[in-house]
Amino acid sequence: MDSIRLLATARRRRGWSRQQLALRIPVDVAHLARWEAGTRPVPLAAVARLAVLLDAPELLAGACAACPVGQACGRAAPEEVA
Repeated sequence: MDSIRLLATARRRRGWSRQQLALRIPVDVAHLARWEAGTRPVPLAAVARLAVLLDAPELLAGACAACPVGQACGRAAPEEVA
């Protein structure tokens, strides 16, 4: 499943509407809709917050590659975390 679908899938699995999730991040619901549609990139800080809120570590799968620090921070990639 591609990363664009992961966010919407995780939100629906949690049983939340876009409005409910947008209030928890917090972000404008229009931004969240664009993130889910893949027309606007999700900021790294928001990816981390979303992963925690939605209990969806799979959202972090591409975060290390996109992070400006990259693997230099020494943190384990999500698939390496037990």
